[in-house]
Amino acid sequence: MWREVLYFFRRPVKIPFNGVDELQPFFKKISKKKRIIFYLNATPWQRISEADILLKLTTDEDIRRKRIKHRYRNDPEKLKKALNNSEQKNHEIQYSYLLEAEV
Repeated sequence: MWREVLYFFRRPVKIPFNGVDELQPFFKKISKKKRIIFYLNATPWQRISEADILLKLTTDEDIRRKRIKHRYRNDPEKLKKALNNSEQKNHEIQYSYLLEAEV
């Protein structure tokens, strides 16, 4: 998360992770004027249980593997772990609207 400082500077803010907290620690750092919150994460079910709009992005398995190999080309241990973690977990997040896209 990035927080505005002096109207034109932005700095990153670390938010501790304590399980499903519905992003409550974020709200302390966000000004009251902000009405829209985007939460982007590969494992959103670990922080939230519901959303107004849920966007699910998927990709072909071959493309996914190619991207993982490129991302971890200098770290063989992380590469092996990422390639072995190909199972798709089905976690339920309650939502009002679902948008799905293939990238």
